Amino acid sequence: MKKVLQSFLCSLFVLALFFINNSIVHGAEKNIEEAENGVLPFELKVKGTEVVDGNIVTIYEDLPDKFIIYDNPITKEKSVLVDDEISTLSGDNEISPLCASCDYTVQTKNYQWIEKSDYNFGWHPDFSGYRRADGYYFSVTKSVSFGVSVSYGFVSVSAAQSASAGYYIKADYSRWSRPAVFGVYMVTNYKEEKYNAAGKLLSTTYKNYPWADRTYEKILYEY
Repeated sequence: MKKVLQSFLCSLFVLALFFINNSIVHGAEKNIEEAENGVLPFELKVKGTEVVDGNIVTIYEDLPDKFIIYDNPITKEKSVLVDDEISTLSGDNEISPLCASCDYTVQTKNYQWIEKSDYNFGWHPDFSGYRRADGYYFSVTKSVSFGVSVSYGFVSVSAAQSASAGYYIKADYSRWSRPAVFGVYMVTNYKEEKYNAAGKLLSTTYKNYPWADRTYEKILYEY
């Protein structure tokens, strides 16, 4: 009888774990489906670079676990605090507003995923068309940025600036070539809580923020 009871309890435990896990997975899917597409209100910070197959790959810091957006009703400007900056606020409440009249939004990271590991974000902005060339030089210190629409919204992408010297990517002179910018297409889901100036919670929604990581230049050909 005791063994039967233990077996029954084990079965209940396994079944409970299944439903909990299933609930979490479907909850995540629901957040993704119902989430609005957002545009990051801050620039990504470069973590470093590494050479991969002769290309310099730019690696960015991960998105913050939390950030707060303040809306100034007078100047109509927005200010953003990220992670460690939030702890500098006065008082015990980390989400207390910076000004007495500012509404604010608290964004808390839920999860993120790779939408595509080697995504073509578009043509390099320094090259307007195809050309015949043995190769292309890119700066190791200067960069250019451009915006591109993706399936989850809008992404600001950085790329190495074209140069007369620097690191060199070979091209086939017999073919018409043009540099493009590739990288990892990332999406991060945040819970968005909107508060008024008095600290009253007004609404809770979810947002998906697309962004580019590990960007690099790649030579494409017309034919």
